[in-house]
Amino acid sequence: MKKKLEMHNKFMQNREGKAYGIAIKSTPIINGNEDESWCLTPIYKTEIVLRGEKPTTANFKVLWDENKLYVLAEVNDSTPIIPDLENRYKESENDSIEIFIDLFNIKTDVYGQGCTQYRVNLNNQQSGSRATDLSLMESTVRLTEYGYVVVVALTFEANFYPRAGKSIGFDLCVNDNMGNGRREGISTWSDDIGEAWRYPYVFGTIILK
Repeated sequence: MKKKLEMHNKFMQNREGKAYGIAIKSTPIINGNEDESWCLTPIYKTEIVLRGEKPTTANFKVLWDENKLYVLAEVNDSTPIIPDLENRYKESENDSIEIFIDLFNIKTDVYGQGCTQYRVNLNNQQSGSRATDLSLMESTVRLTEYGYVVVVALTFEANFYPRAGKSIGFDLCVNDNMGNGRREGISTWSDDIGEAWRYPYVFGTIILK
């Protein structure tokens, strides 16, 4: 069963060639661990390399309920670097994951209503674009033998009403600081040009099931 779920990402592609997947309806516990809710939904991977020869990648899953979208990312990082709390410089230069959301799945060339960028680093410090409302975000980070696990809960905006069958634009990016004080590796699920921070049309699609 596990092998079947891992293979799901390899053939779930939409017509535009962007990544395509599903999120199962379930409410997990946000404590950094993987409870049984996560066993219900497929595994996806950030297989697109935008920078670095062997950058850090993540296997991730997505769930949803009436109030929130949930993401669990298992990051395989052989060189986890804890960010300096006093001098973070640019948040994207640290070991971190970024989640891109387009609630109305419009796939335009500019961020509009429902389009948001969220970021969580290895210290569980949250950030995002200028328009990101971090009060809608809850996250935990746990170090593992192989890297770290991030669990994120994103509260839906007030004008979005989730239901089975709806599709949302989605992408996940992993930033890899290999110890030289800068981002040396980047891997993503859908964005193959490195422009998810400004172009929602590079996002993949997640169907709420």
